Amino acid sequence: MAIPQARQYSLRAIVTTMSIGFIVLSVLILVKEPSYGRENLSPFCTLVRNAAPVLMLVTCLLITLFAVKLRILAIIGMILMIASLVISYFIAQKTGQSMGTLGWSSTFLSMFVIIPTGLFLCILTGCVSLIYILKNESSARIPVFSSAVAIVLLGAGYFFAAGIKPDVYSLIEEMKSDDAGYRRFSIAARISEIAEDEIVPLLVDLLEDKDPRIREAAVVALGGKPRKATAEALLPVLKALKTETDEKAKEWMIRRLATLTPLSEKADRDMAVDSLIEILQCENRVLQGAAAESLGWIKDERAIPSLIDALSDNAFDAHNALISITGKRFGRNPEEWRKWFEETKHSISKPE
Repeated sequence: MAIPQARQYSLRAIVTTMSIGFIVLSVLILVKEPSYGRENLSPFCTLVRNAAPVLMLVTCLLITLFAVKLRILAIIGMILMIASLVISYFIAQKTGQSMGTLGWSSTFLSMFVIIPTGLFLCILTGCVSLIYILKNESSARIPVFSSAVAIVLLGAGYFFAAGIKPDVYSLIEEMKSDDAGYRRFSIAARISEIAEDEIVPLLVDLLEDKDPRIREAAVVALGGKPRKATAEALLPVLKALKTETDEKAKEWMIRRLATLTPLSEKADRDMAVDSLIEILQCENRVLQGAAAESLGWIKDERAIPSLIDALSDNAFDAHNALISITGKRFGRNPEEWRKWFEETKHSISKPE
């Protein structure tokens, strides 16, 4: 038996409204970073966020199937999105996805140009179809309004759940627990996403814990989201670094100086750079590489001579740091760098 036209219009209106709403909601979910990082999302919110790209494609397909106007635009949009995803995937497999490669360029073009264009065409088709239905069938207004309200409530529920602040003290205690094992580093990652000043002194206290894994996790957690109190952690980290005996914990303390030093007072920055230069001259390649990497982030020109010397032992990290600090590219030959430095050192000033 044929479905009455009024019912057909109502069904199409509901599906179209829900589809447009889900596309817009999915885009908002993907674009807006959670207040306390993805690591702190609940399992439900994580599932919704991961499912958002698939949901967009499904709802675009529904708009295409239920459209009463401009269906050809939705079909073009679907073809553009699917083709761009497939083509960029195969190009990335062939050329890689590192910045500057053809795979990276095709993925960038797909994600930020072609897919948004396809979504726009599908939404445009849905809106025109919806306007047409509402003009020709007044009984469809209530279902459309109800569907729109449902989407708004769903979106509000997601963003409310995604914005719930984790219990910082519970996370700290969980990280300290004996049975945490390597799970404590995922807990540290969660803590690092919380931009609250109260966290810093709690983590600083853990730098003196007897368990090196806790000390390592604590210094990992000091990174991440910026906090006003983060600069206060520099001196305790430098103090802990001098007495640290565990290599992994020491490596993370060295790496953390890259993020703590720029936020600190000049005298403290100088002290941190001096410590890194000293570590750069040690025989441990891992610690030497970590120190070079941190100096590259800090960009203090006083480190240039020591980094040039380190090219003989740790060419990769020292070379990258020299490029970062100077903007010059003389390869990994120490003599080329020394020649340049001797010619220009009169113009190199200590950063304020």
